[in-house]
Amino acid sequence: MNDSSNSKWSIILFSGILSLIVGVASGYGVNWLSEKKAELSYDITAIQAFPGQEPVGIVALKIINSGKKELENIDANLRFSDAEVKEVIFQGLTPQSTSKDKNSLRFQIPFLNPTENFSVQILVSPNSETLQKPLVDLRAKGAIGIPFTQDETEKNKGTLTIFVAVLATLLTLFSAIKLKSGDKFDQGKKHSGDQRDLYAFVLSNCKLSHEAELIRAWPRDLSFWSASDILTEHWLQNIDRNTILSGITAFNELINYAEVAPSSVRILQLNAARLCLALNDIQLTRKYLADATSVKDLTISNRIKMLPSLSQLS
Repeated sequence: MNDSSNSKWSIILFSGILSLIVGVASGYGVNWLSEKKAELSYDITAIQAFPGQEPVGIVALKIINSGKKELENIDANLRFSDAEVKEVIFQGLTPQSTSKDKNSLRFQIPFLNPTENFSVQILVSPNSETLQKPLVDLRAKGAIGIPFTQDETEKNKGTLTIFVAVLATLLTLFSAIKLKSGDKFDQGKKHSGDQRDLYAFVLSNCKLSHEAELIRAWPRDLSFWSASDILTEHWLQNIDRNTILSGITAFNELINYAEVAPSSVRILQLNAARLCLALNDIQLTRKYLADATSVKDLTISNRIKMLPSLSQLS
């Protein structure tokens, strides 16, 4: 057999082996893509208690469709053995029904697509300085929820690596552009960034360390106005004159220090008026109320209508 024949048979053999490999791989690929399993998992992404005169705790739960099949009739029950449920916030999807009592929360989601997830943030009042994980009972049609494991994270490691590489490239390009434009680009501007961090810095500076920890650990992004609502309600539930005065000072320092939108400034001023009224300082209440209403703002007007005590002074 000459070299030409050997070469010919080598090509045929190689083509046959390659065809076999492609065929087997295609079969496995089709089976893998067509296989649909119902998988449901959950992850407690944050749990923290903040001691103080009135302890506050935060629990964040993420629910994930970790399979390749659509999930129906998701039913979740959370029971707290050492805390009282105060407030619940859903992100990603709106529950079909929600019910809560002193120590438990239940909600139902009609539908969850593969790889889709949503989060629940729960504000609780803990009975002690530490906060235990809630008991989670999670079910769906054809699936029972299990804790999220590291194995599931490994499935997305390749995608995450690509994302990090792309992000690093974009950050490098952004840095180069910014360096080229010169440092004068930032001169004269107030501090901007994650609003939780800016708020926490000002609160710490005003000797409100517990409140600073609360805002830093909040499991979702907070705007300046929503953080001021949370803090105002917290201070009004247990009126302490020194704490409230420090809180009002923090609102003013935040407005002067950070890059706050005018609409958020007016809500901060309105919340400062609420705190002054709680201290029976009518003169200062009127001052902050006048600041908040110096510009026509439908949000401020509607809020004042919902607060009869301020409505009488406006």
